[in-house]
Amino acid sequence: MIPLMVRAGFKPAIAGAAIIGSIIPSALSPGSSHNVWVAKISNMEVMDLIVQFAPKILTLCALNIIMVTAMIFVFRDFKKRTEEQNDEVFEVASDSRGELPDRVNILYAIAPILPIVILMLGATCVPALKMGVAEAMIYGTIYTLIVTRANPEKITKEFFSGMGKGYANILGIIVAAGCFAGGLQAAGVIDALIVQLKDSKEIAALAANFGPFLMGVLTGSGDAAGHAFNQAVTPYAAEFGMKVPNLGVVASLSGALGRMCSPIAGATLVVAGMIKASPLEVFKRMAIPMIVNVILLGFIFEL
Repeated sequence: MIPLMVRAGFKPAIAGAAIIGSIIPSALSPGSSHNVWVAKISNMEVMDLIVQFAPKILTLCALNIIMVTAMIFVFRDFKKRTEEQNDEVFEVASDSRGELPDRVNILYAIAPILPIVILMLGATCVPALKMGVAEAMIYGTIYTLIVTRANPEKITKEFFSGMGKGYANILGIIVAAGCFAGGLQAAGVIDALIVQLKDSKEIAALAANFGPFLMGVLTGSGDAAGHAFNQAVTPYAAEFGMKVPNLGVVASLSGALGRMCSPIAGATLVVAGMIKASPLEVFKRMAIPMIVNVILLGFIFEL
């Protein structure tokens, strides 16, 4: 994607920012550890949580696209290239996935999104399809096995390998955030914070809006910031006049916006390496959109 944008005339830094800024839709994933945790403390099914907040998350996605696009004009990041200049465009090193096929196989392309489609339909307009995430993943795997005609032994190993790695990554984040939140609790910070939040709903809204965001910017990890807030503060939302699902989703999105704005985030460093530019060049193009979005976050989600 980045080489194509550069060949079209966009500067590498804005191309990298566009890739990083496309992460927000992951908030609609039932496999997101944030969604799983917020649904648990809200006593909701994870798909019910996603369906409830999908319009607001998509609104935030649209604002993000508009703001990042505006940075093209602010930094003058587009200039039509000549054929000679295009020949000098950097090439991203090929990886283990090999070359892309010349023609798209529609049946193959459907496979990765099939579980999501099943879950969304079951939670909205086709109640007969309502099921858990694990069941939807199994159906997706069976479909993939049929259309690819792959070796069952190989695909089973790959499935459990991916599932195990994903589970380990999510659990690792939750454990790390839990330790951080536990330390704050033991030090008395959480109790003092909750007392302050009880006295003012406005302070609670500001803390959810900007707390995980600032932690995400400073640490480069929005996941840890969002989980720490949601484990330490969000369960007490009702005590200071707020709804647990709203506060939980805002905290997780705030951390994600902070991560996308951070010059030391893993994704920013990887993209900067691909475009052979300083992470600060990507950061400059992400800072304004992310700050505007985090300011609007509380209004969109009605904190």
